Amino acid sequence: MTGIYEVVSGLCGIPSSLRATGGFARSGVWLSIMASVFGVPLDTLPDVEGSATGAAALARTALLGLHGMDWIDECIRPTGRVEPDPSDSQVYRDLYYQYIRIYRLLKDEFAAIAEYQRYSLLRDGAEVSAPGSGCCEEDTTCR
Repeated sequence: MTGIYEVVSGLCGIPSSLRATGGFARSGVWLSIMASVFGVPLDTLPDVEGSATGAAALARTALLGLHGMDWIDECIRPTGRVEPDPSDSQVYRDLYYQYIRIYRLLKDEFAAIAEYQRYSLLRDGAEVSAPGSGCCEEDTTCR
């Protein structure tokens, strides 16, 4: 989620707050963690199952050619707000960038692991190709 947040923030600017929906929005612990991960306040809503509402809001914005979604505040008012903990935010940011560095260093190893797993399945009788056969380069049925 942090990667998506960074891309959207880079395109649209850092938001003044985010809205929390879904099952995790019922948990004060998760709300606190997420507010600190993103470093912005997290607003809670009266209905935690907001995926359909969010999709409808995006559709309305696109269909009416609206610029921004400020109008939604009139329709759905937050019922609470969880503030980020600045010291936790720094720890999460440091860990995220460490994760990114490690991921980049190991990225090539992921292909080798996947190839080993395909070979192991073949050895155990599954219908997949052996390492280096090039099956998955041309044929997606073996994935």
